[in-house]
Amino acid sequence: QNLSASGEEVSASVEQVTSTIQVQSAMVQQLASMIEEIDALTKQLREASSKFKTE
Repeated sequence: QNLSASGEEVSASVEQVTSTIQVQSAMVQQLASMIEEIDALTKQLREASSKFKTE
């Protein structure tokens, strides 16, 4: 009985770790897309400022 209880505990903690990793990877993906957006905005800003400089 002890063995099965500890086995259940192990699988429960493994599930916790798995869900934590999934949450973290989702956050990393969000960060990556935010960085891409910032990159795109930075390029737009550069293009806009170069237009101002040429005028």
